[in-house]
Amino acid sequence: MKTRLMNDTFRLLHEEWSPIAGIVLDVPYHDLNRLASVLEPHQLAPRRETVLLALFALLHMARERHRDCSFQDPDLTRRILDGDYLYSLYLQMAVKYRETGLVSHLAPVLKRQQIAFAEGRGIDEDLTVHFETFLCGEYKQKTDRESDIGEGIRMKLHEALNLDIRRINREIENIVKFDPDLPRSSVVAKSVLELIRSGGKRLRPLMVMVGARFGPKPTERKQWQLAAAAEFIHAASLVHDDVIDRSDLRRGQPAMHLKTGVSEAVHIGSYMSLRIVELLSQYAADQERYVHDLSSIATTQLCLGEYQQMAHAFDYDQTLEEYLEKSRNKTALLMATCLRTGALSSGCDPQSAELLYEFGECLGMYFQIRDDLLDFTEDEKTLGKPAGSDLRHGQVTLPVFFALKDPALSPAIRSIGPDSPDAEVDRVLEAIRQSGALEQAETFSRSYLERAEAIIVQLGGFPAHKDLNTLLEYFFGRLAICALPLLTSVSIMLKAKNEARGTAPFFSSKKGQGLELNLLPIFDLFDSRLPRLSNTNGHGFRYRSN
Repeated sequence: MKTRLMNDTFRLLHEEWSPIAGIVLDVPYHDLNRLASVLEPHQLAPRRETVLLALFALLHMARERHRDCSFQDPDLTRRILDGDYLYSLYLQMAVKYRETGLVSHLAPVLKRQQIAFAEGRGIDEDLTVHFETFLCGEYKQKTDRESDIGEGIRMKLHEALNLDIRRINREIENIVKFDPDLPRSSVVAKSVLELIRSGGKRLRPLMVMVGARFGPKPTERKQWQLAAAAEFIHAASLVHDDVIDRSDLRRGQPAMHLKTGVSEAVHIGSYMSLRIVELLSQYAADQERYVHDLSSIATTQLCLGEYQQMAHAFDYDQTLEEYLEKSRNKTALLMATCLRTGALSSGCDPQSAELLYEFGECLGMYFQIRDDLLDFTEDEKTLGKPAGSDLRHGQVTLPVFFALKDPALSPAIRSIGPDSPDAEVDRVLEAIRQSGALEQAETFSRSYLERAEAIIVQLGGFPAHKDLNTLLEYFFGRLAICALPLLTSVSIMLKAKNEARGTAPFFSSKKGQGLELNLLPIFDLFDSRLPRLSNTNGHGFRYRSN
């Protein structure tokens, strides 16, 4: 039986989950053999035996890939991504084969292990024992508790959406504070709470709550918990991203791995992911399986995006399609999933929920391209990380993609490699800024906003479509709003020059059309060193204040 079972298991992993089959085959034979012995007396259906053994293999290897990480490990990036990917595939397989009860049973076990590893303790619970306990039906569901925690971080977007950001922050912190397995004084609890309180736009939880307004059911604690889970998943990905990118800063503060150590930070990020699996397991009914999209499919796509980024490091022949797919996986799909999950959780019809998913994907793609542009236009203090870090790490973002089409500039960009000195990278960054590539990327990003606007029209029958307009204005208007102080301060200086040249006025207003800002004189003032944000009939970027 054991040989047949293991052969069937490897066949299942290879045929249905081929991207990770090679990793899982590294599971020690004696571990799988031991689990096969555990399964034997329960006389399960052959298919279920195969699925359970495959799930065990995924979990075992995910845990092992995250063991004892350090910057001295030449395979560090691959190990982190492998572990994240295996955990998310484990959850996908469990949901697909209706083993969500196993997820809720094992999530606390796996989470406790990550806490122990992060704190340097040797606790390592035997997964096979917990599998057997599950099979015997001896497990209990965890209960959740209310709490009242401080205000957290206030944001302008939540006010426009009329959402209580304090409630969201409270729920996010509750995920940590009311984990029965996590002491309040532990390095894990302190590190996660510090990360949560360090800032962040809270875009993803706000999107969950906006999505929930498209269903007939009233907003309940479930939606707030899903919103908190979305931010927790995003925050966990940031911990691992900083290790992978060897980034020293996060939101202007030292990254977590500098405070705790690399291995500890990896385990803390894994703890965060597993804690979410534990919480979302309470929504395991078939009609609520979409909830698992947050912690399985969306997380899988995040990992795939990182794999793609790693595979295309310093790949100057990367295609536009490859860049867009990576951006979609890394950023857009989690935002899309947030809107759809919120909508379905409140009883929204599937067709409208899919439109919301597409709307979120459009905003996410625009957001990623804008983030790529900010890497060229903002300084380290504003970004919270070194400016130009994308190019230094070999990431071919959309501005670089367009700059590579310039025959005079392409050789200089292609000369940048992992060992290029900072001075050389800085020269190439400046050349890209001067090339017009930023303007091309900005123009390209507008196509996603146009599609998002069309979706709002399709959802016009819902009162909540106004919230989509608010999101769209926030994404579209961020840069213009930030630029207003600069525009005001130089407007007097430009007035005489504009009148003498007969150019369009710096500020103009037309009835019903709001305020138009003509940025062309600014580019003249600074000898064209600032990139134009777009071409609109030759007058630069226009922002309508209404």
